[in-house]
Amino acid sequence: MKVYRYELPFKDSNTLRAGLIIQNETGLGEIAPLPGWSDESIEDALKQLQYKNSSFAPFPSIAWGLHNIEQKNIPLPKLEITALLRAQDPEERIQEVRRAPAVKVKVGKLAPIEAVQRIKNILDILGNNPKIHIDINRAWGLDESLYFAKQFNEEDFDYLEEPVKNFEQLKQFCRLSSHPIAIDEHLREIPYPLLFNLPTLKTVVYKPTLLGTLFLDPSFIQNIQEKQLAFVLSSSYESSLGLYHIARLSHVLPFKTAFGLDTAREFARDLLLHPFDPTSLDFNQLTEISIG
Repeated sequence: MKVYRYELPFKDSNTLRAGLIIQNETGLGEIAPLPGWSDESIEDALKQLQYKNSSFAPFPSIAWGLHNIEQKNIPLPKLEITALLRAQDPEERIQEVRRAPAVKVKVGKLAPIEAVQRIKNILDILGNNPKIHIDINRAWGLDESLYFAKQFNEEDFDYLEEPVKNFEQLKQFCRLSSHPIAIDEHLREIPYPLLFNLPTLKTVVYKPTLLGTLFLDPSFIQNIQEKQLAFVLSSSYESSLGLYHIARLSHVLPFKTAFGLDTAREFARDLLLHPFDPTSLDFNQLTEISIG
């Protein structure tokens, strides 16, 4: 197996997104732990790849990458991707997303009172078409999120994603507010049967880089079907090769999925010359690494 490292610059900052591309005779995979969210680093991943035949359970990002290199490439149909919108984006960007099937708005970096005004402005522009997903990213406490939710009707947006900081607050939020919620980061901390029993849970946001191959657990899939939960396949700022593999996963799941994959636009350049085409990988942007 060959291992390569990449670094992609973000458009609006001086930071780089680093990751690994792995290749064998079957195909290509990506291992891209997300700093600040993944438990493992790229250095941890490289060490584990050196001892991939050991008895240690692989890190989630490695389990996901190793799964992907064993999958044959398939052409993907045109995807309906949820547009990513930051609360501070200008009106020009808001107008750009009007034709998207859904729009995710990240508000966690704002104070709740600022977020209320910003979301009302966005709703004035977009209305209820496309559907609006509000991502608080666990940035607020219970009282802050309840204040925010009380400023809107349930039909104003599809759900609130990760509205509070921890599971105890999440249980209270579901008891005190009728707004539908989505879970994301909590899937890494709390057993999913407990999460799936939350009364206002509507949507599961699944990030393979952070969760690994949990989707291979038949009980996980069965629970989603029995609860009739919506399912979103979402990125963790991987390259377009990683986005291809996330989208490809929809072909093996037994239910319809939505796609939160509008993150490649955050990069100044990308690894695939053609979006969602793994055969167009630009190897000139990669540095091969020896793992012994």
